Amino acid sequence: MENEQQDARALTVFTVEIFNTKTGATVEFFPITCPGFLELERLALALTASLNDMRAGGFLDWRQIAEHEFTSGTQVAV
Repeated sequence: MENEQQDARALTVFTVEIFNTKTGATVEFFPITCPGFLELERLALALTASLNDMRAGGFLDWRQIAEHEFTSGTQVAV
């Protein structure tokens, strides 16, 4: 139980921007809640790959633009 509470406190909310690599135009912003950057990278790459599969031509990538500690029961505007 104590480890579960520690894990919950260790979550971070990352805001990532999905953008077109040819034009630089922003496609969408996504909040991703996970324990660390390695997990963020894995999830953001999977998200980008999925979006590229849905679009003709692909060419989407991601970048982290913000992060803050996850606090249960609150919302943070970004």
